[in-house]
Amino acid sequence: GLFMAPNEPHAYISGDCVEIMAASDNVVRAGLTPKFKDVDTLLNMLTYKTDVLRGVKYGPSGTVVTDYTPPSFIDEFKMQGVTLGDVTGSKSVRLANSSVGM
Repeated sequence: GLFMAPNEPHAYISGDCVEIMAASDNVVRAGLTPKFKDVDTLLNMLTYKTDVLRGVKYGPSGTVVTDYTPPSFIDEFKMQGVTLGDVTGSKSVRLANSSVGM
């Protein structure tokens, strides 16, 4: 897992990724796109901080569920990875909150 703090740039170069983010309408493009790139806004919003990563927790919360918990100042979402193993037949996992399966 990977946590990106607010106002930090990120890009997907290759591979698969699930992006979960708080509700907002503030996308600032920095490059790798033909769309408008607002360089002045980008340079003004960057924080260059790494201390926020200390609050990120990854680890098992059960036998088949792994929690990916952002720092405490992010209270809008949490992600859980569910490992199903052998998928022949059926298997169910009960989660205690609203969930989206992919």
